[in-house]
Amino acid sequence: VDYNSGPANYSLLNGGVPFALDGSNQLVVDGELDHAAQPFYNLTIEASDGANTSPLRVLITITSGNLQNPVLTGPSSIISLPEHAGPGSFVLTLTATAGDQEGLVAPMYYL
Repeated sequence: VDYNSGPANYSLLNGGVPFALDGSNQLVVDGELDHAAQPFYNLTIEASDGANTSPLRVLITITSGNLQNPVLTGPSSIISLPEHAGPGSFVLTLTATAGDQEGLVAPMYYL
C-alpha cells in the first residue's frame, strides 16, 4: 500500500462472520458470539490505496462466558449415616453457584 497516494481503504474479506469494520476502521463485534458453536475465527482484512493491496490475517479466539468455577456449599463434607438408612433417605442438600452465571445455568452434580 502506498500511503503517499492518500488514505487507505479497509475491507473485511470474510462474509458471514459476526464482525465488521466500522466508520473509524475499527474491527467490532457485529453479531452473536458462541464459544460452543464457533470457538475461533480466521479473518482477513485488506488495506487498499486503489492501486495496491495488503492483507492482514487475524485469528480471534472466543472464550467461554463461564469463566468462574462453581462454588459448592453445604454444611459439612463429613457425614454420618446409620447403617439402616435405606434408599431415598436424606443425606445432604447441595447448592452450587458461579458468580458469572448464577441463575442462568442449572448446576450438575456427580458422585
